[in-house]
Amino acid sequence: MPGMIVSVGRIAAAGALMAAAAGCAAASVSPPPAPTHRPASEAAVPAGRLPGLYLGLMAGPWYGPVVRPRTLLLGADWSVGFLRWTQWSRWRADGRGLYGSCQGAGGPCDYFWATIAASHVRVHNGRRYFAVMKITGRHERVEWLVMNATMGSWQQSRGPA
Repeated sequence: MPGMIVSVGRIAAAGALMAAAAGCAAASVSPPPAPTHRPASEAAVPAGRLPGLYLGLMAGPWYGPVVRPRTLLLGADWSVGFLRWTQWSRWRADGRGLYGSCQGAGGPCDYFWATIAASHVRVHNGRRYFAVMKITGRHERVEWLVMNATMGSWQQSRGPA
């Protein structure tokens, strides 16, 4: 079975490299405009169901959504862990977590506490999810992330969609 373990490791490494490359390519794309009308699929979603957050490209495209996740694997070199949510409603979610940002696989890595505000509820395959995240970190630096509806992953943006 040693050959099997090596093959699985190579497949996982190749998948991580492809995900990182897709994330880099997606970061330069501006987010699509918000729809001005409600899609027909949104009418079929029960009003009482809380929206979730998709977990990020490292978990896989459109993986989730999860209500009150503990970790967001946003890309090959950045994530938010130890998440604690202070509010989670049908319109907004607020929390705090340990933001990790690395400069490549060899590091160095920087970790600091950040606040997260998720908003802009959308629907994908009949599931409600938050499509915009505002991450405020050290020195009040703000990162905006918008869910890329084509790729099913988060991408950096200049502001909310």
